[in-house]
Amino acid sequence: MNRLLACTSIIALCAGLAVSNAQAEDAKQPVAATSFPVTLNAEIERAKDLREKGQLAEASKALRQLMLVAGTDPRVTSEYGKVLVQQGYAKDAVSVLTKAAQLNGTDWTLYSALGVAYDQLDDHVNARKSYDRALAMKPGEPSVLNNYAVSRMLAGDYDGAVQMLTQLHSSNPKIVANLAKA
Repeated sequence: MNRLLACTSIIALCAGLAVSNAQAEDAKQPVAATSFPVTLNAEIERAKDLREKGQLAEASKALRQLMLVAGTDPRVTSEYGKVLVQQGYAKDAVSVLTKAAQLNGTDWTLYSALGVAYDQLDDHVNARKSYDRALAMKPGEPSVLNNYAVSRMLAGDYDGAVQMLTQLHSSNPKIVANLAKA
């Protein structure tokens, strides 16, 4: 019996040392630093920042990952759709932005982006509807009016484009350049 007790004690001691050694080894290993924020909000903001800086490939990659885990979040679908528009993937953008609008139809920016996507597909009728919807939500918004004016030019309505751009009274280089084109 003493022998059994001694063997059991030795086994327990060895097991305890093995666990302590494993924990010590883990403590020596550097903790992998993650470059991704921990929260969904922070990751959406990071992707939006990448998009706004023109780092579209990185933004797209981050948003594709978010679509896998939060594809029903309207902020994720909206941002992903906007990246797709900027990358020129208009057909995919329309699909994603339409889904975003179904999830939360109160974001005027997604309707403006949807208008741009329709323009890329030469679907100026639906582009016009999208810009009208965006302007109904955010009347007089310069970015929407600028996109809408470009849409009018693409559709051959130069007078309508000039009228929209001149009402902005803007010194924004994009708007001034579009007015000169019209």
